Amino acid sequence: MAGGVGWWGVRYFLLMIAVLALVGGCCSTPKIIPNKADAKEDADWRVYLGGKERNLYSSLKQINRDNVAKLEVAWTFETGDKAEYQANNLIVDGLLYTPTPTRKVVALDAATGEVRWTWDPAKDGPGAGRARQRGLVYWENEEGGERRLLTGVAGMLFALDPATGKELWTCQGIPDRGYVCPSVVAEAGVVYAIGGRQNTALAIKLGGRGDVTASHLLWKANRGSNVSSPVIAAGHLHWFHERRGTAYCLDAKTGKLDLEFGVQGVVDLDESLPPGRINRNISHSAPVIVVADTIVVGSAINDFPLRNNSPPGHIRGYDVLSGRLNWIFYSIPQQGQAHNETWENDSWRAAGATNVWTPMSADDELGLVYLPVGTPSHNWYGGHR
Repeated sequence: MAGGVGWWGVRYFLLMIAVLALVGGCCSTPKIIPNKADAKEDADWRVYLGGKERNLYSSLKQINRDNVAKLEVAWTFETGDKAEYQANNLIVDGLLYTPTPTRKVVALDAATGEVRWTWDPAKDGPGAGRARQRGLVYWENEEGGERRLLTGVAGMLFALDPATGKELWTCQGIPDRGYVCPSVVAEAGVVYAIGGRQNTALAIKLGGRGDVTASHLLWKANRGSNVSSPVIAAGHLHWFHERRGTAYCLDAKTGKLDLEFGVQGVVDLDESLPPGRINRNISHSAPVIVVADTIVVGSAINDFPLRNNSPPGHIRGYDVLSGRLNWIFYSIPQQGQAHNETWENDSWRAAGATNVWTPMSADDELGLVYLPVGTPSHNWYGGHR
């Protein structure tokens, strides 16, 4: 799917997995025993997509290439929601936390699938959300005495007790009851929320109880994106507006634009694309990734245009401090580049998409980024290629 806009037509969603079992020579209710040699932080999945690197990697060793073919599903859990299930779940100290499309938060025993608690905004908050929810944020202070599970619903940010699901504090912030929950990231005792159709960003000091809007709101800015997925690097918040084709950089302490980034804190992403294409079909909805002081940018491209004139999904790298365009990887090779001749009849001139709309992963030590590239346009017909 070039656009990454969801799995259309699917109504009921089952949360499957978390724990898979080894078949044969085990017991009637098999379960995986964590390898004691693995560090605790590697046994958990405390951060969306596995870590701030978004690398979807675990060092656990019990499941390997020799036994992976023997795995079977140990349990399933039905969310009960009739909408798109797009969450990447968290696992902390044996509990799996999942958000449902209507913004419920459910804690499950990761080994058995047993429900430990459910927080339902329709009953305990401002009302049910709609359509999709991609993830949660887990935070724990350095001493380990304070823990929070963070989510956003209908213009409010909520902090839940991970052990009980009890609501610990709320903060007003994102003035929108839109279909996408604001993206939330946390670092150094501060949680940042960005999202909503009115384009809002805010920073809240962690801690406190009850309504902390007046006491813990550090700053609020009229900069945001409906479906942004921000990253924190070098003391700055970076994200992309999903429709405007612009990249933003805010000082994480003040919420003000970093005027040394791009042009007055903003980079026009369309400038690095070839002219003459329908660039309104391109957006930026998945998390970016920062590696080797470079922000690597993919794109989501509409799968449904009636003509083959979608913009190409070239991947671009921008300097994390200045916003300067460092490089372009041409996913559709241009004239004179390697393998351009495989695009017969000059199809490379008109073809679009071939984009990276999903989260990328990277290896900081090697300085490499790994790109899951989609199909060329048009996604539903290939006779013109």
